[in-house]
Amino acid sequence: MSLDVSLNIVKGWPNPYIVEDSLACDVALAQGDVVTIGTNRKWVKGVTSANSTPYIITVDSTDPSTARVAHKAGYVQVPWGNIHGISLSNALEIETANYAAGSYVVGDALSAPAGKIQEAANGELIVGIVTKAPYQLGDMTYLTFMAENGKRVKA
Repeated sequence: MSLDVSLNIVKGWPNPYIVEDSLACDVALAQGDVVTIGTNRKWVKGVTSANSTPYIITVDSTDPSTARVAHKAGYVQVPWGNIHGISLSNALEIETANYAAGSYVVGDALSAPAGKIQEAANGELIVGIVTKAPYQLGDMTYLTFMAENGKRVKA
């Protein structure tokens, strides 16, 4: 894991058969946010419907490689691309520093109703299962989990 990123795919990536997409968004997204595809073909933060597939964002929406507005008045920003997301329906093990505070243990179910990984409450869609409790690396703390497709609800 590099010390300057908050998301790393530990297992399952790269893979030529993986489900992924690259879309624009109307809200700020951070590396490690969980999103779904909206009706307007843009990323929507959070996962609340089992009818949508959850994705994890691999680059901040402010990264120069994404389509964004110019940072100086009068300049026109040439978009290089959109914001890349990898589907959590893939067999992936993911390490992220972008998660809500909590007391995570191996086997805990995770959800992301507002976009940030958190401990799943009853009735929330499960997007992952903790495989390694939070640990410190440099000045960041990481949580590792196996992806799930968001079709199962915590009972």
